Amino acid sequence: IHTCSEASSLTADPKQHIPNAFRCVRQGIHDSIIGAGYAAGIAKAKGLKKWATCSPDYAYGRDTTGEFVLYLKKFAPDVEIISESWPKLFQPDYTEVVTKILQAKPQAMYSCLWGGDLTSYIDQANIYALFTQMEVFAVNMADYTALTVVKNLPKGIHSGDRYIKTFPPTPENAAWGDAYKSKYNEYPTNWSWQNATAVMFLNEAAKKANSTDGKKLAEVLTGLTIK
Repeated sequence: IHTCSEASSLTADPKQHIPNAFRCVRQGIHDSIIGAGYAAGIAKAKGLKKWATCSPDYAYGRDTTGEFVLYLKKFAPDVEIISESWPKLFQPDYTEVVTKILQAKPQAMYSCLWGGDLTSYIDQANIYALFTQMEVFAVNMADYTALTVVKNLPKGIHSGDRYIKTFPPTPENAAWGDAYKSKYNEYPTNWSWQNATAVMFLNEAAKKANSTDGKKLAEVLTGLTIK
């Protein structure tokens, strides 16, 4: 069951308030806080005090990594970041990044690389057996596109995703994932699910409001729950 938590106004003119934006899924800050809490528990249990980070060198990568580290240290104060790497978008060769991390000898590594950058990084890092030498927390690894493209998927990577057909374990969720695969011959990315969920919310709101007016939709969307 999904609930629309916010319907807000976006407009260039502050005197006008046109409710035309809402969000029904988590975002980067949620990944960071919950992910850091999860990672901190493992860090304490296994004594993982020395950490490295490897994330994209643009706003998403730096902001999300900064948030993760902030909360990781809050939940596990003994943690120390001993190495930071910031690969460029579409970087073709990760040799320097991988060797830098290995030379630092961290006990754990966090990464929010995603998509093609993540799969390229993993394929190249596998050559150096990087994933056997530390605990790895890669928040975007569990996306179906990454899972199915990596040539040799390392075992034991800690990850999460915004959509997977087996969780929550409901008939509706499994049916949606199977229907998507049947139509497109692949399982959905988290973006596919997020946009489909947004459309389902809008559809339900339009029915309840009996209107497509933005203000009326916003009133109905706030707190609206769909299966």
